[in-house]
Amino acid sequence: MVNAPMKAAIVTGASRGIGRAVALRLDVGRLFDETERALGRVGIVVHSAGIMKMLPLGTSNKQDFDATFATNVRGTFNVLKQAARRLADGSRIATLATSPIALSLPGYGPYAASKAAVEVLTRALVNGQVLRANGGHA
Repeated sequence: MVNAPMKAAIVTGASRGIGRAVALRLDVGRLFDETERALGRVGIVVHSAGIMKMLPLGTSNKQDFDATFATNVRGTFNVLKQAARRLADGSRIATLATSPIALSLPGYGPYAASKAAVEVLTRALVNGQVLRANGGHA
């Protein structure tokens, strides 16, 4: 059996632990630079960083809304932008998120809106697809 060369992978998600420590020290471009320097060309990116605040629209404020979009949407944009510029043909990019978009629950307004934007950014990649693994919700 021939061993295939290992592809370097980047996985985001920085709510705590090692991921948080790395994210605090590196911006996205530098994250790719350091990974390529240490491990070679990146072939896989899994983006799962995000925040979910339960914020009914009537009680949410601009700061909470902005923080949700800054993390979930701008963060996804920054990671996908670097991945699109740096990954070679045959590489893989995955964005992960819970998906309350079709549920219309009162506390999910800003979060669901940010995840709808993440889905659009994912589809904007050349062959981007959204696969739902959420118990059958649309």
